[in-house]
Amino acid sequence: MSNNFIVAQRTFLPTPVSTAVGGRRSYRYANTPRMVTDKITDGKRIAQLLASEITGLETGALEHVSVTDADPDAMPADTGTFAFRIASEETIIAEVFLYPEYVELQFNDPPPESAALQTSNSEASVRQVTSGAEVKAAVDLIATVAKSHHPS
Repeated sequence: MSNNFIVAQRTFLPTPVSTAVGGRRSYRYANTPRMVTDKITDGKRIAQLLASEITGLETGALEHVSVTDADPDAMPADTGTFAFRIASEETIIAEVFLYPEYVELQFNDPPPESAALQTSNSEASVRQVTSGAEVKAAVDLIATVAKSHHPS
């Protein structure tokens, strides 16, 4: 017969702090970060997030996807400013343009419909990314397009 001892570990949690926000009480732990409440709607910052996601994810359909011809000095303009191209292997699949409050993805071929990204100017090959939160949907759409170029 074996002797098994269970040692209980004591976990010390930070003390909850009560704060009144807009007439409601909310609780969080002291010394812990709060969730982000600001929405990123700056075109240049959205493009930076998009490029970072594309270059940072090197698995699956994004394995062959890269950012090319990037213009680090590009500034958003009302008429749109070229920022970079998105390539799958050696094939350019989209170009990214900066606007003051959004980024526009111009695909060479119309991508599948994406409920998360709105079509721009009734052109089937153009999608708008209007916030940092939409970058994930844009990356998913790019992965779908890249997969159609490299089904393996």
